[in-house]
Amino acid sequence: MEKRYLSTAVILLSFLPLFFSQAVTIDNPLNWDTFEELITAIINGLYTISIVLVPIVIVIAGYFFVTSVGEPEKVNTAKKMILYALIGFLIILMSKGIIAFIKQVLGTP
Repeated sequence: MEKRYLSTAVILLSFLPLFFSQAVTIDNPLNWDTFEELITAIINGLYTISIVLVPIVIVIAGYFFVTSVGEPEKVNTAKKMILYALIGFLIILMSKGIIAFIKQVLGTP
């Protein structure tokens, strides 16, 4: 008996959006109208943030390197920090090209 009520409730709830589809309108909360504009804005924001953060990370890694006093763990940590910061910055720099390449492969204008 409970299964019948549950299945009836699920069926009725699945048709519920049809009743309200004409009355409810949702405005676009974003400033961008297309997905491409949104991705471009995100990439530009990441680029701006990375221009600030990459030099800070490199300076911190330099501090780790100078204060390591020959400890191999700290030297490796500093090297990894510099490497990862530069790789991340390179990916962010190449992001517009990567997106253009993906668009070309998918055949979108």
